[in-house]
Amino acid sequence: MQVTQDFHGARVVLTITTQAVAVVADHDLTVLIQGQQQQITAGKMHRFMLRKEDAHDQF
Repeated sequence: MQVTQDFHGARVVLTITTQAVAVVADHDLTVLIQGQQQQITAGKMHRFMLRKEDAHDQF
């Protein structure tokens, strides 16, 4: 699944699978993924693997 959202002036694209989340934004951001803050650099794809035990709770 892919979602595009405007978030505080930044366009954010999330690509979500059962195993990972990929984030691309056009501005630097700090996001919360599975309870941990992650820095997102503008224009760079960041991929976060989901913990297996949490995957069913995320969606």
